[in-house]
Amino acid sequence: MLTCEMCGKQFERHFGGGNLTEGGEAFKCPECAAESLESTPTRDTDARIEAAQIETEINRIAPARPIATYALIAICTAVFIFEIIKGAGFDTMSVDLARRLGADYGPLTLGGEWWRLITSMFLHFGFFHLLMNMFILWALGGLAERLMGRAAFLLLYFATGVFGGLLSLAVHPQVTAAGASGAIFGITGGLVTYLALKKAPLSFDSIKKELKSLGIFLAYNLLYSLRPGVDLMAHAGGLGSGLIIAALLPRFLEAPGAQRIPSPVPEKSSVNKRVTQIGIACAIVVLLAAFALHRHQADSLYVLASLDQIDAGQSAAVIPTLEQITVRQPDSYLAHFALGAAYLRTNQLAGALRELHNADDLESGHAPVEQELAAAYLAQNDFANAIIDFRAALAHDSNNPSAHLGLAEALLGDHQYQEARTEARTVLTSVPKDPNALGILGQAEIQLGATDDGLHDMETALQLAPNDSELRGILLAAYASTGRKTHPPLP
Repeated sequence: MLTCEMCGKQFERHFGGGNLTEGGEAFKCPECAAESLESTPTRDTDARIEAAQIETEINRIAPARPIATYALIAICTAVFIFEIIKGAGFDTMSVDLARRLGADYGPLTLGGEWWRLITSMFLHFGFFHLLMNMFILWALGGLAERLMGRAAFLLLYFATGVFGGLLSLAVHPQVTAAGASGAIFGITGGLVTYLALKKAPLSFDSIKKELKSLGIFLAYNLLYSLRPGVDLMAHAGGLGSGLIIAALLPRFLEAPGAQRIPSPVPEKSSVNKRVTQIGIACAIVVLLAAFALHRHQADSLYVLASLDQIDAGQSAAVIPTLEQITVRQPDSYLAHFALGAAYLRTNQLAGALRELHNADDLESGHAPVEQELAAAYLAQNDFANAIIDFRAALAHDSNNPSAHLGLAEALLGDHQYQEARTEARTVLTSVPKDPNALGILGQAEIQLGATDDGLHDMETALQLAPNDSELRGILLAAYASTGRKTHPPLP
């Protein structure tokens, strides 16, 4: 007979039936063993208990509500509603609208509109983008604000958001960026440093558990940042600056009504004065970084601005400066692309092909480069190469009407009339009164034997573009070849 170590009752040795054994000897009777198993907490219960203990500890030292965090969430939500009122979709927002509302964009921000580094932090590209950022801000921002204090939290939030925006501008100034994620990564990095340096009066176990959770969060989100369309540089800039700034922040800044805990490391100045000093230092660093970035990105800014001038018909004016920039920055695919586009629009076809090939060699696979190359080949009546590059551009964006139009013209020149008619009709599906598409469709139909339809489409095209002398000549030649009179009279 054995004696239960819990209730003292004697029981028979046997295996199974719920007995707890060690080395073949049972220490608990079946009844006590069953009670012990029922009362053993599960892993989920352990996790909930640990979370509750940490929350209780934080409430003890910092009971005040994170008002600043709630205010930031409310502002971001209000701005999102304003975006929808201004025409944004529920799940997306056009680049043009984002720029008009204050998104971060190199030519505008570095051109003097520095306020975009702040306004872009409150804009989001769709509800899901907003929801994810606000959920993380609610979870981590509230913790950071209660531990660091409201002033230190706001300094960390805005400073890291700005530093993230600056790094994004330094690496890819041509990207239109928006969102609070740079600042949120800054808060996360700040919490890591703040807890690791034991600036918050939490127990060692609590700090270790929080750091583990933050590490998992950072690892997952940094991997997520590698996805296309995610501004990795803003995340990295926010994270790096948050790690540094939090190391400079004073120890636990009590919120109103908090339990006072003496700091083992005496501060040389009051916490508010210390936060102010750090804020001034951050402002100076931001100004110096902005000045250096503006000088470094001067050529890139000009290239980006030149693209707008080229679209506005001022290609000849930008060519001399673009030629100098391609000499200074021979590895800038965007500079070669802009110069090639300007050459093409001034009918310098050899130069256009050279520069566009340079751009494609530096970074292949860009649809705008392939489309401009195709247009240059088309201008030289090299229809075979034009067809190849127009199709390559359409592989990136099958709904590009100008690429479909160029392909239709190239197919017509290559005597592929059936395919030319199909491409022209594709253009007319999205742009029903495009005179160029109607002209190509009419020529293809005449070649395919649908003379009446072809002449009608070409007449309609000339009515839409009465000053198109080339189209007029083609239509007159079509009348002559078919032996028909011009009816109705040409405009």
